[in-house]
Amino acid sequence: QSYSQLPGRLRPLLPGLRLGMVLLILLVLLNPFWLKQSPDERAYTVAVLAQNSRSMQVEDVQGQSRLDWLRLALDSDEERDNPDNLWSRLSAEHPLSAYSFVEQLRPLDGPLRLSSGNTAIGDSLQQLLERPAPAGSEWGAVLMFSDGVQRKGVSPISVARRYAEAGIPIHVVGVGDTTSSGDLRVRFRQREL
Repeated sequence: QSYSQLPGRLRPLLPGLRLGMVLLILLVLLNPFWLKQSPDERAYTVAVLAQNSRSMQVEDVQGQSRLDWLRLALDSDEERDNPDNLWSRLSAEHPLSAYSFVEQLRPLDGPLRLSSGNTAIGDSLQQLLERPAPAGSEWGAVLMFSDGVQRKGVSPISVARRYAEAGIPIHVVGVGDTTSSGDLRVRFRQREL
């Protein structure tokens, strides 16, 4: 009887309203939702690799040696408000594991000191990849500070391919002045031979 009491122009809308209500009830019962998952930033450890070879003694970074600049950037005792202190900014977001390298990768305990030997960037990256991450985490990324001079060892590019296959990004920060050192000239005592 209630259907017959509706005005004529509203009668065709009633089945559509009923169908809409049934669909709404089904949606509520099915409870559809989208789950956005993002990895826990604390579940991954960032490996910080700092080159400490003799070439890092060159004084071409803001009037100080490359090694001194790295010490300031990676000093965990610096004030958090210091904008140049990279360690403080990174450790606020991710767990960090610091290493120094020349020929071998070594855990960085204390201030960064010079080491002798020939720089082996590829070997150091390979050693890190073979080393397990700290307990309860995985390697999430590598941040390498280097002047980019490879003196011996495996090619860094071939090791970087292994990192790419493992899904671990490598970020490299070049330390040193980018200006050229000028032309290399050979001069003789006599102008004509």
